[in-house]
Amino acid sequence: MYVNPTPNLEALDFYYNQCECNKQLGILLKKRVGKKGVILSERTTQVLKFIDEILKNKSHVNILEVGSNSGAFLFELKQALAMKNCADKVSLTGIDIDESAVNNPVDSGISLFHSSAEEFVEKSQQQFDLIMHFELIEHLYNPYDFSCALYRLLNKGGLMYFHTPNALGFDNMALSYNDFRPLAHGIFPPMHLNAFTTQNISHFLIRCGFNIEKIETPGNFDVDIVRQFCGEENELSVINKINDEQSLAILQYVLREIGASSHLAVLASK
Repeated sequence: MYVNPTPNLEALDFYYNQCECNKQLGILLKKRVGKKGVILSERTTQVLKFIDEILKNKSHVNILEVGSNSGAFLFELKQALAMKNCADKVSLTGIDIDESAVNNPVDSGISLFHSSAEEFVEKSQQQFDLIMHFELIEHLYNPYDFSCALYRLLNKGGLMYFHTPNALGFDNMALSYNDFRPLAHGIFPPMHLNAFTTQNISHFLIRCGFNIEKIETPGNFDVDIVRQFCGEENELSVINKINDEQSLAILQYVLREIGASSHLAVLASK
């Protein structure tokens, strides 16, 4: 699924560099940086596992985050690596098309570049062992060219790890993916221009040359949003009849195990 017509690259460049709503997102991300007592996110924990596996065969790991904004996640990852006493074994690089975010990094010690992936692959001499992007691919004008560029940036055997909404997730299906939502999970230009699922992401990545290592839906089913929007006539109104926490926890577990959560996590390799 994709928006047609798609906003052109000039329009998207204006949105991500000039519009206040996108600037507010950058401000929000920076405010979260460095807060004491914050437990390492599941995302960071997962990436640390990938790094540990790569370090079994290599003495140094080159990592690229695409859509890094001001480097908030890379900074969290850097701190986690320092806690494990292996920060000197990992190089962190980020790219983003938001020039303001890149020029105002949360940590000057992390290399950030104002660039798209397609531009970066043409001018960079670097190759990477792990490339990450989170909640990004659904925003892209041409996700195929983007993914092919990342393939070229990877070392042989390198990993690409990314997150995107799962359009076939249970709560997305319950609420209708493209209906009005309190959160922009549908096709919603100029933000979401594409929609991926546990099925079509496989075909997409194979077309781009990748090997698929793992496709998971680790997120939780958003019970409260479904309850709010499903009336008595909706076939999923049975959700309103589940009142005890144990039953809801079992439902959450089942949805994750069968790939039916609305959060999609993908690991692919070159």
